[in-house]
Amino acid sequence: MTRNDSIDALSIPTGVYAVFSYVLLVPLFLLGAATIWSRCVSGHWYVCTDGLGVLDFIPPFVHPGGGDTYRVPAWQVTALWYAMAAAALVLPGLAIWIFGRFLGEGKTHST
Repeated sequence: MTRNDSIDALSIPTGVYAVFSYVLLVPLFLLGAATIWSRCVSGHWYVCTDGLGVLDFIPPFVHPGGGDTYRVPAWQVTALWYAMAAAALVLPGLAIWIFGRFLGEGKTHST
């Protein structure tokens, strides 16, 4: 076993870095989605009298008996929420995959 073989045996697999990066990025993307939601959807697509800014991203959006109302059909608000939540979960993985492919192009593998 050469010195390089022992270093390779102790190196961290690339997949571990990808998972770690994903775990770090998802909360940032969810915060971004919540910020967009509070600025563009809450108060425009529905009115919540006791809104809490970025926490308005957490359903339910309209509370019964509180004077809250939908300005568009409720299913549209729910569909938009699912789309934004899915994007916040998928986009970090896609970004990591693209970044990995971009970095991987310069590597040459020798056998």
